Amino acid sequence: MSTSGGNSVPAHNISSTSDEVALPSPTIQPDTVPPGENPPYIAATTVTSPDGSATVTYPHGDQITTSAGVSIQSGGRGDIDTFTGNGTVVYQLAGKTVAVSTISADGSSSSTVQEPGGTRTSISRSSGGPLSVAVDGRPVATPGIGDTALAAARSYIGIPYAWGGGGEYGPTKGEADNGQGANQFGDFNRIGFDCEGLVRYCVYQSTGHDIGPGTTNQVTSQYLTTIPMTGALGIAGAQPGDLLYFETPPEHVAVYSGTANGAPMMVQAPESGELLEEVQLTRTDLYGIRRPNPPS
Repeated sequence: MSTSGGNSVPAHNISSTSDEVALPSPTIQPDTVPPGENPPYIAATTVTSPDGSATVTYPHGDQITTSAGVSIQSGGRGDIDTFTGNGTVVYQLAGKTVAVSTISADGSSSSTVQEPGGTRTSISRSSGGPLSVAVDGRPVATPGIGDTALAAARSYIGIPYAWGGGGEYGPTKGEADNGQGANQFGDFNRIGFDCEGLVRYCVYQSTGHDIGPGTTNQVTSQYLTTIPMTGALGIAGAQPGDLLYFETPPEHVAVYSGTANGAPMMVQAPESGELLEEVQLTRTDLYGIRRPNPPS
């Protein structure tokens, strides 16, 4: 997937006026850090227009326009950057534009991932209410938890692996790892997911539960149910959206995505220097299967 800015749509000019009715001027305010857990951000200026859309302009010239928490226009270098603006966390990375809004008062959230010219996946979760999932604008009828978790994972296929990256709300900047692969590939300057960050995001988007970081901690989470391992590779009882933990103790995790031409598949954040991918499951070191519990 291209990381060039050629796929980005030029930023929308939001300071429009009507010939018949004079609209008030846009309001301009400095960027603020939204409540909750958010990735590192670049200081910016936000211009809000009378129609409710907002454009965030960053010192190096990148711009993101959002409306109702959904990124509608973007422009700039198209490099891997993180944009945070007044209650909406917006990422532009590897050609994808992502907007995530959270309502901290009741835990509701909405997430949209869109690749220019490609698939657009939207997930909304209301506190104590039903999930809503749409792919390319087409609602997924009565989406289940597994359907939503898998849709969340697939929506990020193609973005960079970043060691230590990712959380409930989406990808974040990675971390250094004392001279190992993450340092060699500059994960501390990449926005993305590692394996545990990806599944943490998927579970939160589908259930509202935070299973926390760390594979060894996740497998004992009260928000996950253990599924017995049976059959070939131990996955006979797995359903799409289940979490597959590998090695003993568990050091890797992926999202089971069903079968393709009879072969079991999974979505994973593999390792530093690679991209999120959906691949055939061939590993024989399965530690366990965990299924996200329904919202409480």
